[in-house]
Amino acid sequence: MMFSLAAIPLVLGIGVAVDYGTSLNKNQTLQAVADSAAIAAAREMTLGNATVTQIEAAANQMVAIKLESEAGSLTVDVTVDEAGPSVQV
Repeated sequence: MMFSLAAIPLVLGIGVAVDYGTSLNKNQTLQAVADSAAIAAAREMTLGNATVTQIEAAANQMVAIKLESEAGSLTVDVTVDEAGPSVQV
């Protein structure tokens, strides 16, 4: 009887820990994808004659490559500051 009562919070705690770990893993994956997209956009920007559209396309292409099947459900917001020059993803 005591074990069954103690098992409920134990199982609940394990479930919370697994969900939290999964959430952290997804956040790290998305951050890595955003970093890769920003680097690809910045690289495109340093090539010289790249337009804003080409820079955005480079970032979107990197996201599609990194996430493969999940990329269709994501939108990438790319901000290009040509005066800076800087790129934010």
